[in-house]
Amino acid sequence: MSTPTVSVVLPIYNGAAFLREAVDSILTQTFHDLELILVDDGSTDGSRRIAEDYAQRDARVKVLSNAQAKGVSGALNTGLEVATGVYLARMDADDISLPERLQKQVAYLEEHPEVTLCGTWVRLMGEHAGTEWKLATDWEAIRCTMLFHNAVAHPTVMWRRADFLRHGWHYAGHGLAQDYELWTRIAGTVRIVNLPDVLLLYRVHARSVTQVHAPQPQADDRAIQLRQLQLLDLVPTAEELEIHVCLSRPLLQPTQTFVQQATAWLDKILAANERSGVFPKTVFARCIARRKQDLRTALVWQRVCTLFGGTLIGKVKGGLERLIPQHRLDRLVSFAQQGLQRVWRLHQ
Repeated sequence: MSTPTVSVVLPIYNGAAFLREAVDSILTQTFHDLELILVDDGSTDGSRRIAEDYAQRDARVKVLSNAQAKGVSGALNTGLEVATGVYLARMDADDISLPERLQKQVAYLEEHPEVTLCGTWVRLMGEHAGTEWKLATDWEAIRCTMLFHNAVAHPTVMWRRADFLRHGWHYAGHGLAQDYELWTRIAGTVRIVNLPDVLLLYRVHARSVTQVHAPQPQADDRAIQLRQLQLLDLVPTAEELEIHVCLSRPLLQPTQTFVQQATAWLDKILAANERSGVFPKTVFARCIARRKQDLRTALVWQRVCTLFGGTLIGKVKGGLERLIPQHRLDRLVSFAQQGLQRVWRLHQ
């Protein structure tokens, strides 16, 4: 096989349930000049057997195996070490790349030599199916956003292998936030963009790593955010860091006190960047202004939900107490309260 234009690296750990869908979505791309590197990281569910079956049927598929499980970062590094493509692309074992994904990303990078890495928008499958992540698209906005949270969907990315080799990049530790750590490490050196097209279906399910290890990403994100704040010559107190972490997540029940404290922290960050110029000042100011507006909106919405939801749910509960057993009524009330919170999450 001649040197491919794109090397797609797909790490696998017990991914048999959805692996065929993921692999098929790459092998049936409208862009054909690719190699697909499947890295089995010690699976015990038959994933390796599925991968080898594809390798026997399609010469573009390579199968690697780690003798001992190395985690996502280690599996990715294993695949990247043998990749030969002009461009490197990511894929996960439970997602689906839409047919024109690789073609559109290659075309963009060919037309924009100043850009090193591009991701895309995504649409969720499974829980919250249909929800779309419309991430920041330009480099400056992505840099500013990543002070608070990841702004690039990992399984959508494609980047230039030459830049990867020249800078000696690799995935470090940081558990499930290995992508967030890498993007923040390189964003000040090279340009990162997101294409404003949904080109990947992102599956959320009970066994996905972000669900199984839910608390871990928060701890990893905290360390990455702290490192970026230190670039601004800021050494946040424990309280300030906790506020910053809260600002990186959906604000479900903010209090007036929290909004005041968070606004003061955002003002402190803005002033630090005005002095240092670490982030592009105009775009950073807009980013901070949006977060202040989000705080005000969240506070108003929370009050509306409390007043309206509490009154309405209370009336409904009072009217049903004689008709429905108490344990079922309590469950119904809980569902209603969760529904209001879900409306707010979708609103955000």
